Amino acid sequence: MTSYTRSLTTLLPALGLICVAASPLAVVEYQIPRDRAFPHDPAVGKDGIVWYTDQQNSFIGRLDPASGKITDYATPTPGSGPHGIVVAQDGSVWYTAQRIAKLGRLDPKTGAIEEYSLPAAARDPHTPLVRKGMIWFTVQQSNMYGRFDPRTREAKVWTVPTNRALPYGMVNAPDGSIWVALFGTNKLGHIDGESGELREITLPAAGARPRRLVVDETGMVWYSDFARGYLGSYNPKTGAFKEWLSPGGRRTDILRRSALRNYHRVRSKDRESRDDQDPDSRIDRSQHVGRQHAKSSVAGAERHKPDRQDRAQINVARQS
Repeated sequence: MTSYTRSLTTLLPALGLICVAASPLAVVEYQIPRDRAFPHDPAVGKDGIVWYTDQQNSFIGRLDPASGKITDYATPTPGSGPHGIVVAQDGSVWYTAQRIAKLGRLDPKTGAIEEYSLPAAARDPHTPLVRKGMIWFTVQQSNMYGRFDPRTREAKVWTVPTNRALPYGMVNAPDGSIWVALFGTNKLGHIDGESGELREITLPAAGARPRRLVVDETGMVWYSDFARGYLGSYNPKTGAFKEWLSPGGRRTDILRRSALRNYHRVRSKDRESRDDQDPDSRIDRSQHVGRQHAKSSVAGAERHKPDRQDRAQINVARQS
């Protein structure tokens, strides 16, 4: 196992303050220690440690925001293209190896990584999710979603009823069910957490393309409409939809809407390719995250047009 550790002591204070609503936030940037790094979805453990996937270099990164220390671990299979990442209740870190049809598990105590093969049809696992010790995942281009049992090391996959639905973001709901954004359609998917059966819910606008979503503590489903620049909500109890146009207008390309136990406000722009699988393409990505009533949160990874000297950064926002 190889690891690379770097402690960053100089930050960019001139860019360090932003204001969201009435709560000032300090933004700290951490330099990722590899050329052409492409940090993807970050995940934060209960201990405050930030984990991220470097999709371009096929490393799993660990950031300690308190010290600025970054340690990254090479995936067992070179060129695995790690994509989504999540931290389980036991502290283990799970990620999708998008280019090799595998899931990976990193032991945070040792840094050791083990890979698990998925069924051959699930060729591009995308977003992972932990539910009752099981690892659920979407398989975007394969038009599937699945469930992996770490105890038996067996995986089961299901095909989404609508062809080319492109299942993307996936989240837990308070009632034990799972919601998934069907990015290739104007639909959301509602999965029974026990049987795995999926029911499709059609959004009001034919041109809507939900990409990421979240379910709040009341069971309300919030989704970002990437194609139209809208934030939408769906009430499963009443079947009612509401939508709000982003202040940036219809070309905003909203990617994420995040909400945890505390209130978050997220606005993001993402011009990455539709299939989200080409880290070599030239990407201009920026994300701005505001958080209230919380100690710290990951603001996201900012990626500019890459060259051999270019290095990506992780931004962490703290309430001041």
